[in-house]
Amino acid sequence: MALPLLLWVGPALAADSPWVSPAPGQVQVGAHSGFPWHGVDATFAPRGPLAVTGELETARFRRTELRVGLQRPWRIGTKWSVSTAASVGGVHQVGGVPRQGPQAGAMLSISRLGRVEPYLSLFDRELFALRSVTTQASSGDDTVWTSTRFSTRGLALGSRIPVRERLCLDLSIRAGSVDDVFAIPSLAAGLTWRSEP
Repeated sequence: MALPLLLWVGPALAADSPWVSPAPGQVQVGAHSGFPWHGVDATFAPRGPLAVTGELETARFRRTELRVGLQRPWRIGTKWSVSTAASVGGVHQVGGVPRQGPQAGAMLSISRLGRVEPYLSLFDRELFALRSVTTQASSGDDTVWTSTRFSTRGLALGSRIPVRERLCLDLSIRAGSVDDVFAIPSLAAGLTWRSEP
């Protein structure tokens, strides 16, 4: 409960570091690709530092995750910023281990302000996988739904490198677990575009 509360407290992050989070009235749209994850995302700050986020990711087109949430950055001194985010969404996985169900997540990201912005992000996503079990009987079929909790936790280490006034390159490596199972670290490269505030 403590992390979502951080979305509402702390001094606002100034607009001189736009790649941490969009300025009020600004939209950021990004896309990233790597192994095995690919995805697109969008962030919009209607007013103040609080922003609305949306993200769609897929791992080899076998696991798809859709998330919407809120993001809040604030400054630590003159060279550092912290950003927290909370999200809700869903997971759909096909193949040998099919899974689907709602998902809730939280993320904490620390970045150094400057021309190039290195960052470290910690994330936790909790999937409540739903599964139906049907029992056949002479009186008819009886279907019972069960829920199993799976955790996806890890970190991402990367750097944001502006290449144009409104275009930024994002290089990162992500490591951790997926559904309580250690996952091979993944590399990704992405581009983020921002509108005028």
